[in-house]
Amino acid sequence: MKMDLEWISNNDADWPTASKSRMEHALGISKLLITTIRRISFSISPNMLEHLGLNATLEWHCREFSIMNGIPCSFESAYDEKSLTEEIKIDLFRICQESLMNILYYARSSHVKITIKDAGDQIWLTVVDDGIGFDVDQQKRRPGFIRMRERAASINGHLTIESGIGKGTKICITIAKQ
Repeated sequence: MKMDLEWISNNDADWPTASKSRMEHALGISKLLITTIRRISFSISPNMLEHLGLNATLEWHCREFSIMNGIPCSFESAYDEKSLTEEIKIDLFRICQESLMNILYYARSSHVKITIKDAGDQIWLTVVDDGIGFDVDQQKRRPGFIRMRERAASINGHLTIESGIGKGTKICITIAKQ
């Protein structure tokens, strides 16, 4: 529907001003509806974890994030997730989800990379962006970072945030192997 409205709006210059205004309004509403539907699907997507697993769900989430927001997002995993509990999978997914929302709203990033890797006796999940960065000390009490720290702590993980003005951001969650 959105594409049809855009085509009509762009290809018929002889419309009266009132009609063009209504067409622009309809286009704006359709964009809002699409965004809302995608956000709802993101909020319920942990059901995918049960059927597809963490790696496939994060790969899908990155792809959807890229499509929806025009910010390339890549996912790479060098870890066999079979040893992770469902709780760990859900919390890691939610931390990634929160990180991507923060990137979308604040980072002005041109690329995001999410990785999970085996680091000896630990599992590392990192989310790295090349955005504008921030002063960690001034932002560490923000609700999004508090939620991520709480989720990491609930699975006996540790969250670190590295950032600096103009240097992008790296969020890392480390979890001891079970």
